[in-house]
Amino acid sequence: MKLLVKIFLFGAFSAALIAYLRSGPTFNEESLKGAKVLVTGASTGIGEQIAYHYARLGAQIVITARRENALKEGVGRNCSWCAVVEDIEKKCEDLGAQKALYIPADMAIPADADRVVEFAEQQLEGLDFIVLNHIGPRKVCSPFALPYIATKFALNGFFGSLQHELAMKQSNVSISICILGLIDTESAMEKIKGYIDIPPYPAHEAAWEIIKAGALRQNEIFYPWYVYYGVLTRDWFPDLRDMAIRSSYNYQP
Repeated sequence: MKLLVKIFLFGAFSAALIAYLRSGPTFNEESLKGAKVLVTGASTGIGEQIAYHYARLGAQIVITARRENALKEGVGRNCSWCAVVEDIEKKCEDLGAQKALYIPADMAIPADADRVVEFAEQQLEGLDFIVLNHIGPRKVCSPFALPYIATKFALNGFFGSLQHELAMKQSNVSISICILGLIDTESAMEKIKGYIDIPPYPAHEAAWEIIKAGALRQNEIFYPWYVYYGVLTRDWFPDLRDMAIRSSYNYQP
């Protein structure tokens, strides 16, 4: 009986949520034309795709990556730092960016993080969006990655608490927390090779959902769709959650 009640409530809540999301504001691509954007971790993967999407929308972009060599690999060319910048500027400008700049930095170093933000604000004369792609929160546990998962849960707690503080201060600054599943980035595919059977989702689609979430000031988004239901079943149906997680791994004790 308890299980039936949970299933009914789960279905009713999901239907109500879907109706609520569909009734919300629609994404206007024109609203991002000329937007001043800083994207971290932008040399490859989701960050690179985010930069390209913003470029197509006519934004002004500053991108940063931890290592200069990573950027060289990302643009497929072994060249000097100045030539790398020129390549990025040209590619983004060809896609429609009003401005595209690059600054190398390690965002784990506070002085570097300050320097990146100051550079972006000076070069773009302000900032509308900061996309922290070099970090990403999680809400679902995974085996064989304890330190990694612990830091991801900490990030969710940090930014969730910051959302509350900003709301209580009636700040105009919004934070969109993006919870992502398995994305087909090179680094992710290398880490799960031989361990997980879940099909990955494309990085360019994940990047687009992140951009929309920021533009619409959504508090939280989940991509792909199954991530949201995975979070719900975490508390409502823990047995199903555990079974799904374990069955997705190729593991023999």
